[in-house]
Amino acid sequence: MIIPSFKIDEIKQFMKAVDELYDVVRIVDPSECKVIYISSDGEIKRSEGEYCHAQWGRGRRCLDCASYRAAQSGMIQEKSEISGEQAYKVVAVPLVLDDETGRRQYCLEMIRKVNEGDVISDDEWNKDAGSIEFREVIDTLTGISNWEGFKDAAMEYLSHAADKKSILIRANIKDFKLVNQLYGRSRGNDILYSMAAMCRELAGSKGVYGRIRADHFLMLMAEEDFDEEALRRVAQKVVDRQQFGIYKVHIQFGLYPVTDRKEDISIMCDKAQIALKAIASDHPVALNRYRDTMILDRLYSSEVISGFEEALRKDQMSIFLQPQNDRNGKLLSAEALVRWNHPEQGIVPPDRFISVLENAGLIHELDCYIWEKTVIQLKNWTGTVKENLPLSVNISPKDMIYIDIEKTFADLVRKYDVDPSRLNLEITESAVMADPEGCIELVKRLQNRGFKVEIDDFGTGYSSLNLLKDIQANVIKIDRAFLKSIEQEKRSEIILNHIISMAKELDMSVITEGVETKKQLDMMYDMGCKMFQGYYFSKPIPIMEFEAKYFEIKEGGAV
Repeated sequence: MIIPSFKIDEIKQFMKAVDELYDVVRIVDPSECKVIYISSDGEIKRSEGEYCHAQWGRGRRCLDCASYRAAQSGMIQEKSEISGEQAYKVVAVPLVLDDETGRRQYCLEMIRKVNEGDVISDDEWNKDAGSIEFREVIDTLTGISNWEGFKDAAMEYLSHAADKKSILIRANIKDFKLVNQLYGRSRGNDILYSMAAMCRELAGSKGVYGRIRADHFLMLMAEEDFDEEALRRVAQKVVDRQQFGIYKVHIQFGLYPVTDRKEDISIMCDKAQIALKAIASDHPVALNRYRDTMILDRLYSSEVISGFEEALRKDQMSIFLQPQNDRNGKLLSAEALVRWNHPEQGIVPPDRFISVLENAGLIHELDCYIWEKTVIQLKNWTGTVKENLPLSVNISPKDMIYIDIEKTFADLVRKYDVDPSRLNLEITESAVMADPEGCIELVKRLQNRGFKVEIDDFGTGYSSLNLLKDIQANVIKIDRAFLKSIEQEKRSEIILNHIISMAKELDMSVITEGVETKKQLDMMYDMGCKMFQGYYFSKPIPIMEFEAKYFEIKEGGAV
């Protein structure tokens, strides 16, 4: 296993992010049994006279030290330790830190008191005036168990399920805080009531369930009783009942198959949470199972997030262009796509960082940055042979929530004095279907300002034909997944043929994405598509390479 490498600021940010989940988060040097401190100016300092095993009150190296084993194996290690009468759970993650003195291997230790549980807000339990040990076990909002109630019930359930494999399911609402911000707390509470009802239906007769905080819910049941299809079906009912303007409810599930019934419940919950946080799908109902490598994925996500601001500041995010051609390869337009020109890793493809930024709520910052760079490129082409070549940019669903799309693009073309007809705006089909009425009006306003609007990923949703009827876009882009399906399914080919015919009758152009073979090209051309994008013609390439490939460059400039 490759041990991940981090800069000082990156690991400090990650430690801060997980601090609320553990009682102790620290770095140790397992080769010297030393606790490592990072000063405010980023200098690494070793403790003097303080050994990492001092946490457990011992006077010698732990013979089965989790961090020592992690350093030796290059893999995450877990174990229990005892200090006095208190038990602790230790998770040790091997890592390499870079500082001015070079690179050195350490371990990140994350330590939690066993049976202490998560911190619960005051409104989730009441303390009896006559006994500080008494805690209510019912969540007063939803009427199901709170953390204390769930934990007690789960421990009892596991003690009586010795002969059965169990699974812990953690559920939450993606971007739930936006509901309260945009629509008020009462609408947010409606979703929480629906989530509690979902838990009752799925686990009420089979296991235990509860709401542990905010929009986080837990279910524990035997694996043989777990029905993934039923989970998806019931969750989809909740999604369908909770419709909000531009915000669409997304329910995500982190699944942790219980391998050790004696493992602390809170550790199980942490692992289910890690699986949940690793979900990259934007489907309204998404599931993910825990894997041991996910902690390393969390570290990588922290690395991406911590380096993102510097990447924007130092102009590391660059535009690659992928041409859009006719059947014979003639250049008609191009799509601007982002690449991260990392100083150490080289060119980083978008699938390595886009989902991380989306989950962190930062994708709109990247999109605004790329939009401006694209408009600047159009400005630079003004007065050259490339002046009439339009470029398209992507608008993500979250941009629609965080940004005033119309004002942002109007301000950009005004600032750089660029004709808006040279900038095509791609909105995904899923974003349109999340708020059809709002998007229909937005498309009209953008077109009135001179922009051309494209519907991206067309054919991936269940309402594509209705979309053609309701929205008057300039272009629809056939999704590559649909393209691959028609090679195997005659029904898909028939449907796509009719979509292209109807689009033409409605005065919309059609672009086919993901064209990789001549067979695909000829098949789509025979259906009536006249514009294509994909590796058959070219992968996304840097601007200078794009100009050299498609325009004759002579001394003194383009001609």
